[in-house]
Amino acid sequence: MGVTYWENLDGLIFSGDEMTLGGIGLADGADVFVWNGKEVGGMEVLSGLDHEPVLLNVLRLAGYNEGGKGQHFIESQHAIPCSAELSTLWKALPSPGGIILMNSSGSDKEVENWKVVPEEDMKKTVRSVGLTDGSSILVLDSHDQSLVNMASGNLTAFTHDISWLQVKNFCRLEAEEKQVKITATIETVMSDIKIKAIQELQLGEDLVPEDYTVKEAELKMGSLLGLCHGKAPTSTQCLNLMLEKSGLPGNNWHLRRIDWCYEAGEALSEEGARLKELNVCSGDTLVITEGKLPPKGFLKVPIWWYKPLMHFRHQESMQDQMNCMTCMMGALRVSPAGDSPTYVQSDIGLCYAGNVEISGEAFLEDLKIQAMTLPFFQELSVPSPEFLRAWTLESKRPGKLLRNNQQQLNEYKLGGRTEICIEPLQKEENLGPSDLLLRVQMGIPGERDYYHSVDLVWDISKECTAWALRHRLAAHYSLPVEKIEIAKYFPEKFEWMTISSWTQQISKRKRKKKQESLQSAPFHLKDGDIIGVKPFC
Repeated sequence: MGVTYWENLDGLIFSGDEMTLGGIGLADGADVFVWNGKEVGGMEVLSGLDHEPVLLNVLRLAGYNEGGKGQHFIESQHAIPCSAELSTLWKALPSPGGIILMNSSGSDKEVENWKVVPEEDMKKTVRSVGLTDGSSILVLDSHDQSLVNMASGNLTAFTHDISWLQVKNFCRLEAEEKQVKITATIETVMSDIKIKAIQELQLGEDLVPEDYTVKEAELKMGSLLGLCHGKAPTSTQCLNLMLEKSGLPGNNWHLRRIDWCYEAGEALSEEGARLKELNVCSGDTLVITEGKLPPKGFLKVPIWWYKPLMHFRHQESMQDQMNCMTCMMGALRVSPAGDSPTYVQSDIGLCYAGNVEISGEAFLEDLKIQAMTLPFFQELSVPSPEFLRAWTLESKRPGKLLRNNQQQLNEYKLGGRTEICIEPLQKEENLGPSDLLLRVQMGIPGERDYYHSVDLVWDISKECTAWALRHRLAAHYSLPVEKIEIAKYFPEKFEWMTISSWTQQISKRKRKKKQESLQSAPFHLKDGDIIGVKPFC
């Protein structure tokens, strides 16, 4: 016969006939279980030192709505004979399958104390693998393998690395979508999160593999994810959904991003591309814009008529001034987006002429020819494309000069937002790569004013210095170099900056140093810049 004694139900076990009741401190009211040492309730029970029970702490990841705040694991205790195989313990657990780790050497919170139990060790006994009273077992689902380095058999993360992601079911059109929490680390693969979310939500849908980790997807713990049917939407699908929700009819629409000025910016031109491929992120704002996108490989370029409007009283006839005023009024009535008035600068005449749809492989000359077919240009007498100068339009001002008529438009890297302004010329022009086009204005003697600007082509192949520019301007106006002062005008600041030669502003010791190019700071001289020339006695 065997005797087992429980004190406060804590399972203190005493076996054998040599013990006395007084020796074990038996108190009144104690429960005594007497058995034959072989079986209980008809079931065989192994006894003796070779089969003594071992009390193990079994940990598993807490599921949805389990555990307290900040609690990642649910802990339970299991007693099992030390002679039992690990597979027996495995089968007795609530959810067998997956990965089992054991810790028999120290604190549960130390990652290095945990070791994966390989499959071949599952036939070993509890004692042979080193498990004793108080040892811990960590049970991981097969989808939690991101927590384990299977090559080394070590645990890669523990409570301080593990947190939650929330996943909401957007697959059903219900008033309240069900939401679950999924345990993850920064190395958890998105496909595992999706698998566990589908299991928790009991969806049973076919899976689309995702190979991003939480870290690579730039997710923060606590982020809310959504499960949706199908693959990520394309630009066209997004547009159709937005048109449906907004009630806009027809298909003469496209999507554009909102830029940092909250204006319609770059168009989503790749209609078959997914939003992720177009770098459209959560929180981005898109705007529906009227007009169809050009076919792939084509550009839809807004064309503007450009004519400087400075100091007409000195050079222009009354008819020219009336023509320019008509141009300005036309710009107030017409704009490419149909929004605010287009004429916004006092010293620049810009009139919107229309759009040109052209292949990116076409030449600059082809763009000028197509621009000449617009109704606005047909009222003007332009002999040939060589009598037109093309600029990109930047902040409603001429920006980059497109100088080579035989260069393909793709080589200019115009992009989907580029607008072109066309400037008429009095004679043919064919600028070389080293020619710099400047707007030069001579000061009116005795007045704080300038004559109308004239175009000056300056060859900078040899040098682009203040000294060289002074000599070029002096030769143009037939004046001595020492009798002129020059400056660059910055229209965005309404300021002039004097361009002084090195001999005027530095010591003799430094004069031998190579002069700085005017194309660098602080002047940043470029095509279209305004240069003022002031003669003095």
